[in-house]
Amino acid sequence: MRLALSYLDQLTAGRLTFRERMSGGPRWLRSSLCATESARTRLREWFEHHPQPWAMQNSGEVLIALHFVGDIPLHQLLAKTLALLPPPVTDHVLKSTTFAGVGSRIMGFTGARPALGDRPFFVALSAADTLTRTIELMLHEVSHVWLMPAPEPDQVAGEAFYAETLYGTPLKEVPPNAVDNVVAARKTMREHERTAKNLTRDWCAQISAQNGDKK
Repeated sequence: MRLALSYLDQLTAGRLTFRERMSGGPRWLRSSLCATESARTRLREWFEHHPQPWAMQNSGEVLIALHFVGDIPLHQLLAKTLALLPPPVTDHVLKSTTFAGVGSRIMGFTGARPALGDRPFFVALSAADTLTRTIELMLHEVSHVWLMPAPEPDQVAGEAFYAETLYGTPLKEVPPNAVDNVVAARKTMREHERTAKNLTRDWCAQISAQNGDKK
């Protein structure tokens, strides 16, 4: 555990050579995994409570633990995908996130609202035009859950009109008294997207390598 924490400190401080990064620590520990303060805190806490060996989770166990409403094929695919990710990520997602998905077997559904419990994150997924793109979408949204700070308990998502105003409306059409807040929100969003894309790219490469090892 101490070696892992020492490696994490050196990795985040940029003090490791490429060879050291490739040979030290668990194979899944890369700088993109600890690109934010929230991610570094989660990694440190996970290492402190999980001594070696660090085993990947079984997809069947993930399927049972995953809080998912909607499309069962997407539920199953997400469970298989999460089981390929670093154990601290899988643990965090299972404890913190509710997922809803449509677009594979069902195109929509109606029912009572899901029991969110104390899970602060909510992720909506849809089936993309290919299996690869669907998995990439899942990895991208999961990377946000890992890298972003958890929403406050009383924080709720803005409605679609609010989100469009915040992120999609030309600044000249934004009310003058809201421009500063919109500019700040867009700057934060761009940084979230940058770190999420980097982590998604690394995960795609790691999963591809894992699949290659199994052949």
